[in-house]
Amino acid sequence: MVKGFQKPANKPQEVQLSHPGIIQADEFSEHFELRCYKPSPDLQPFVVHVWTQRPKKPLSPFYTPPVELLSGPNIYLFFTPESTFIHGISGDTFQYNPRNPGVIAGVKFRPGGFYPFLQRSVSELAGITPASSVFTAADQRFTKQLLAQPDDLIVPAIEDILRARHPRVNKQLDTITAVLDAVATNSSLRTVRTTAEAFAMSERSLQLLFQTYVGVGVKWIITRQRLLEAICRAQSQPHRTWVDLAAELGYSSQSHFSRDFKEATGLAPSEYMRMHVSS
Repeated sequence: MVKGFQKPANKPQEVQLSHPGIIQADEFSEHFELRCYKPSPDLQPFVVHVWTQRPKKPLSPFYTPPVELLSGPNIYLFFTPESTFIHGISGDTFQYNPRNPGVIAGVKFRPGGFYPFLQRSVSELAGITPASSVFTAADQRFTKQLLAQPDDLIVPAIEDILRARHPRVNKQLDTITAVLDAVATNSSLRTVRTTAEAFAMSERSLQLLFQTYVGVGVKWIITRQRLLEAICRAQSQPHRTWVDLAAELGYSSQSHFSRDFKEATGLAPSEYMRMHVSS
């Protein structure tokens, strides 16, 4: 056992989660094993899960596509053999190349959950940021040692890196969670105005809260959530029509839905269905 990587008293709890944001989901699953672990109780207000990715078999020399992710309002922390970095929220798809001889690990933060670690407006994060600028111990030496460990050592080591920032829970995180839950379950909350009214807030206050803590505005979140739900339903129900899905997700027209979908993924819904959803 490498010094500094201590076996925890309790084995990390693996959880099964869907990942609708992985555009090439079938191709990814064929080549890689993705495992997600529930964070320890003290980190659950901030973190969705800690994850590891390992190749299932040696990759063919002809396997070249990077993984494309259509992210939600989440910040990600990546540990890869090449670099350790924070990925801010992306307006379109973002890519990383999983082709490596070993392990990739990371953290998916809850919407708003990265602010207690960063301690400044999350909207300032653009694209890729070196992880060591926030988590000083997450340098290349640490990452090299980390990725050589089994999952039951990787997860607690990453959690220790997070704890070193002493994150604190505050009421703003509760408000953000409540707004996101309401938007996800109440089809009448399709605008910033109706959402702000539902929480007795001004539009300005709601937008400022989300820009500061989450990094994007409420309108972006409403649109992105519907697109992620569309991808999830398309993957699980490949014979459904996009017309039906657009209507179910509250779009007034299929053309509006198609425009949002293509802006986010670079593909028209029909192209996505043809390329990435099994028949």
